[in-house]
Amino acid sequence: MTTKEQFLELKKQAVNSYIDLALPSFDESFNQIQNLFDYFSFAIENISILSNTEDQLRLKAFSTDFLFSKTLFKNESVLIDIEFTLVDDKIELLAICKLNKASSKLSDLPGVIGDLLKPLDFLEISDLVYIITTRDLLTINTDVFPEYNAKSVNLKPGINLAGFINLKNSGNVVSLITQPLGPIVGEGPYFMSWNMKNEIDIDFSLKLPKDIDIENLFTLKEPALIIKPVYPAQVSLDGLFEIQLPPSIKVSVFGEFSYAIDGVRGKFNLDNVAEKVPAPFGYPGIHLTTLSVLAGVSNGIANVGAEGSFYIGPDKPDSLKTKSKVSKFGIASNQYKFIFDAIPGKITPKFFYMYLDKLTLEEYIKALSNKEVNLPAFLDKIAIEQLMFHWCETPTGEPKPDGTIGMPVFGLSGITNLFGHRTFTELNVNISNDSNGKLVADPIDIGDGLLKITGNGKGTPEKYKGATKVKPGGMEFAFNSTGNPFFLSFSTKIEILGISGEIEGEVKENGIIGSVKSSIPGIIKNELKLNLNESDFEVETSIYAGISGLRISMGKLGTLKLDTYLEGGFNAQYLNGRYSNKMNLHFMLLGINFDLGELEIEVLDLKKIVKILEDEISRAVQKLADDILAWLTATIEELIEFVGDKLEQIGKALNETYQKTLEDGAKLMKQVGYQALQVGEALQKGYDRTGQEIVNALKSAGYLAEEAGEVLKDVLKSSGDAAAQVLRTAGYATDEIGRTLKTVYGFQETQIVEILKAIGSTAAEIGNFLKNVSNFSAQKTTEILSTLTYSNDVIAQTLKGIGFDVSNVGEALISVLKLPEDAAKEILGKIGFSAPEIEIKFPYIKAPEIYIKVPEVYIKPPYIKF
Repeated sequence: MTTKEQFLELKKQAVNSYIDLALPSFDESFNQIQNLFDYFSFAIENISILSNTEDQLRLKAFSTDFLFSKTLFKNESVLIDIEFTLVDDKIELLAICKLNKASSKLSDLPGVIGDLLKPLDFLEISDLVYIITTRDLLTINTDVFPEYNAKSVNLKPGINLAGFINLKNSGNVVSLITQPLGPIVGEGPYFMSWNMKNEIDIDFSLKLPKDIDIENLFTLKEPALIIKPVYPAQVSLDGLFEIQLPPSIKVSVFGEFSYAIDGVRGKFNLDNVAEKVPAPFGYPGIHLTTLSVLAGVSNGIANVGAEGSFYIGPDKPDSLKTKSKVSKFGIASNQYKFIFDAIPGKITPKFFYMYLDKLTLEEYIKALSNKEVNLPAFLDKIAIEQLMFHWCETPTGEPKPDGTIGMPVFGLSGITNLFGHRTFTELNVNISNDSNGKLVADPIDIGDGLLKITGNGKGTPEKYKGATKVKPGGMEFAFNSTGNPFFLSFSTKIEILGISGEIEGEVKENGIIGSVKSSIPGIIKNELKLNLNESDFEVETSIYAGISGLRISMGKLGTLKLDTYLEGGFNAQYLNGRYSNKMNLHFMLLGINFDLGELEIEVLDLKKIVKILEDEISRAVQKLADDILAWLTATIEELIEFVGDKLEQIGKALNETYQKTLEDGAKLMKQVGYQALQVGEALQKGYDRTGQEIVNALKSAGYLAEEAGEVLKDVLKSSGDAAAQVLRTAGYATDEIGRTLKTVYGFQETQIVEILKAIGSTAAEIGNFLKNVSNFSAQKTTEILSTLTYSNDVIAQTLKGIGFDVSNVGEALISVLKLPEDAAKEILGKIGFSAPEIEIKFPYIKAPEIYIKVPEVYIKPPYIKF
């Protein structure tokens, strides 16, 4: 069924007030989120047609099995504003769907969706719609749901959520991120949309009668004054510490504030509630195991912070050992710190960082999903060490313990192990949740210079404090989360197998994959592909190497000067310290393919591949000797050199090597374009035959009489008389012989006719030559024929036979042969003219004849003597 027919069927179903809607049939984007819903087909009914045009159908309808046939929303009535549009042979779909009973928490949504959105339960839903679309949308247009009309969105093909929410005091740490948005977006409700894609010596203590409030930020209830006289002197306050961290995390724990010269500071242990704190930043796989709140006033400035440790994954380790601090960082692996801005009456999040000695891709996915995962083994080769993860709210960033700057909003820095190659990594995630960054690698040198990869990378930053450093001069990888389909790409310089160039590529499951940007003239035709994995690499490319100046001996058939291109596939591997390569190469010459077959000859420098394969090329070229026409073509194209006389060597090769007859030799040479003079000379020197035999062969090959005449004159040194006889014997016509004597030997007609008569040509043949070749008139022809002692009758008969009419013949008899009119008429009758012809065409008009001989120009073909 065509798209048009499908569209018409939808209209028909709408009229019948029932449509069974199968979403995957409209766009492949629905297949990408099939793990979020159990059903992608649902029925819509109770249909009202809002508009119906040739290419658009707008409906208002209801559904009771909308996406959730076997969930708590089963039989839930859903109001739908749906539009079908026929665009460029595709049916576009837009459906705005609202459940009659909406949930107040995102985690209540059915199936996987609720699990994914649980970290956002600090958001309270006041209204919610599902928007199903097959195209990008920036604005909602709907009359059915006016509260959503003209709302700005960023919807993508697939299933989207949109709705109105309020901030809820749920105690989720994630809400710390949203608190700074309050002054900007107001009290709410807010409109949002999502696209679904998955130690102290105590001297004494004194209880104080009044609770202490510090800057309206935190309170110490039932306080006790503790004085420590040991130097440095310190006064502390014990009590029930209460603080409300943003947006609504209320902390109440017994502890103490210590007084110092510059103010007060306290650290309060909340380990007993750490595991109950929701996952930081919506990462359900990150679990806090210890939590301490730090608060105080220093130099009149209030400060609040938090710190502790965590683990990753669904299962808590049997033992959680406290790891030693990294001295240069001041923090141990699996520890985190929060820093807040604190002004009187208000605490806002400012900066957060967490540190891991190492994070593999598998552990990262566990942090995202809180599920056990088993990834392919190759992914173990992608890990980040000395990882410093941060979240930052200040616009200019904050210094991190590793010496780098944490920029807003999220980011990380560390040393990445990328398939065995060390890189310094910096990554940032902006407010739009788009991530980008770079990875700067060490310079690479594998196989004692077989592969070198360098670039403009500056290595680790000057202030970086990590123990592992990356040297400058390596390649840089660019990271972009909006890249499709791969996140990591690079562009750098490469030296491999003797060639160099710019290379660009990506990181894939097989390792670091790259390709030379452009061809390398004379070596590589298309691109060179590189797969780098730890200390091993593989290279694939298409060879297009110029072969020039290579001389290959073919024995008696000369020396071939090869000027072509060596083409084919080339694959090289460096595996476990051993290098090998394979290639399938060939080259073309004179339309013939010369295949070298599969070779495993070691090539360490691609620039020298032709030199390395000279013997293989030479063996393949001998195939040329099997094709006599190709060999002859190579000789005429000057691709073959000979010692001594070239034409003599060609003639001898035809005679002795190929054992061709004289006639076949002439034909073959003519077929490839040799001139008659060249053929005649080759046959004379190569076959040791008579001139007559050579001319016979030329005639058999299709050469003209003039061309054969040139051979007789210039090669065989024959006189004109002898040449005429040879040509006659070879079967050339009198006209052709006469023309040859005229143009090649330069004879005049009086000489030519005598030779023609001597070799047996008839008066008619001679007359035909005079008329057709020399363009003589009847009178001039008669004049020449009369010198050959032909009778008047024979001359007249000849003139008539070669096409002159009665008037021309009569005029020639009277004016040239001086016959009386009666005698002329008698001969005219005798040779076959009728009486009426003679009477009508006669009498003879005695007018003086002016004969102008038109010079004949003959352009002699050039002869190149070898």
